[in-house]
Amino acid sequence: MKTITIRPDITIRHAMKSLDATGEKCMLVVTENNELLGTLTDGDLRRSILSGIQFSEKITNSYNANPTLLVKGSYTEKEVAHLFKHKKLDLIPIVNEDNVLVDYITWSTFKHTKEYLSGDHGWR
Repeated sequence: MKTITIRPDITIRHAMKSLDATGEKCMLVVTENNELLGTLTDGDLRRSILSGIQFSEKITNSYNANPTLLVKGSYTEKEVAHLFKHKKLDLIPIVNEDNVLVDYITWSTFKHTKEYLSGDHGWR
């Protein structure tokens, strides 16, 4: 699993470097105890910079503090597909009952897994 977690006290510049290093479009902002605080996308960073936030400022006001998430063990494949399709998400964090990040799922991983399980690999 890629390291896609960051702390809320890092700078915009550091967040941009971290996001670039993951190859994902979204990072997960967590506390030192791995509690999910929010998500930070490349679009969030772009909007912050365009609004005048400096590269040396912290991401505190840049990330989405109310992200779409899943609670481990309480969702179905159909619900996940619905979230990806209708909310146009690239990544959904998965937390436990205490809001501690336990995993995440990306659209590309979910789509590939569904195709694999259904036998629709495109292989002929």
